[in-house]
Amino acid sequence: MIILPENHSEQLMWKLDDKHNKNCIEYINSVFHGNEKGVYYNFKALQKGQDTLHFALYKYNDVTKILSYIVKVN
Repeated sequence: MIILPENHSEQLMWKLDDKHNKNCIEYINSVFHGNEKGVYYNFKALQKGQDTLHFALYKYNDVTKILSYIVKVN
């Protein structure tokens, strides 16, 4: 699980880039838990390997920030 701060009252929302190794990690869903807790991205490990997940923070239609996480599945 990856937790990112997200504030809908300020129109700030994260989006996962779809370009990752779907043989290694499967995106399950994302759940918004309010402005205080943010959004929880849930994944399932499929096989050993390494992948990089990229997230973009949007305000309206503009990207304001990009984050990348390297995920290792053992």
